[in-house]
Amino acid sequence: MCKLFTEQELEVLASLDHLTVSIDTIDVKLFKQLRRGGDVRHLVYNYTRIRNISKRLGNYLTTSWSIVCSDQSIWGLIDLIEYGIYLGVDGFTLCNLGATDAPDGTLQANHVSELSVDDCKRALTILNELEQICKINNRHIDIKSGILDTLKLKIESGSTNWNYKGNV
Repeated sequence: MCKLFTEQELEVLASLDHLTVSIDTIDVKLFKQLRRGGDVRHLVYNYTRIRNISKRLGNYLTTSWSIVCSDQSIWGLIDLIEYGIYLGVDGFTLCNLGATDAPDGTLQANHVSELSVDDCKRALTILNELEQICKINNRHIDIKSGILDTLKLKIESGSTNWNYKGNV
């Protein structure tokens, strides 16, 4: 969704009952690094156009954002969720990052549990805050257990020799 959609593409998407958008950050620079030079501003523009066309058509389009939670994106998740709420996003899913090498031209993102123990504690605090923000704003949030479980395991173990692939 990094390209600007045509009016016809926007109308087709606006006619759906539900739309899930994959977005990991609203930080322009980080988005470009994670998404092969993609522009988050195009994504947000397309999203708001789809929502507006849907309303104009009298269609109630529900939307959700699918967010890959990584060591790169965790620090901006509060801004991302709050911006999504502002834009009318109905729900959010924080997905677990599988252990993979970054494609050419992208920034290497790692599982959040590969952060230091102190940063894992900060990350867990952010995730708890996200749940509260969504609750207060009557939005659904689904934080996949693999994210929470591995953060808690690393914090409990206090290990600096942690490897996500070997500890799940």
